[in-house]
Amino acid sequence: MNSSIKFELTETSDYCGGALPPEELLEDYKTPKPFLDTLYIHQSKYRADDGVAVAFVNGNATVQGLVMGEYYSFLSPKFDVEAMMQDETLHQQGINIGCLHQENLTPVFSFIIEDKTKKLVQNIHKKCNPCVPPAQ
Repeated sequence: MNSSIKFELTETSDYCGGALPPEELLEDYKTPKPFLDTLYIHQSKYRADDGVAVAFVNGNATVQGLVMGEYYSFLSPKFDVEAMMQDETLHQQGINIGCLHQENLTPVFSFIIEDKTKKLVQNIHKKCNPCVPPAQ
């Protein structure tokens, strides 16, 4: 059975900068805000399927066509590892492609669609990317 699911997402995040900011700013990062980005949903934990990109407006989106089962959500589109391995610019910048690949396969959350599922409410916590040094 295909479902129409209403998503209501908020986000919190880690501080990924350099020097420690004021406490008020750190608290702001911990405060849930509407998710305003694109979520990439896959049935395959390893992103072996095409998946679907869902754009959120003010924390909300409706997704059609999800069948019952387990899903995995990601914050970035899946990428072609072979193409990245051939990219000299990435190598010159010292970017660890293996790390990026592993990070690209790490879901921010998973969820299960059942026959009765009509709505999903979730907070996404954005962690610092371990493959990229902190901002200076």
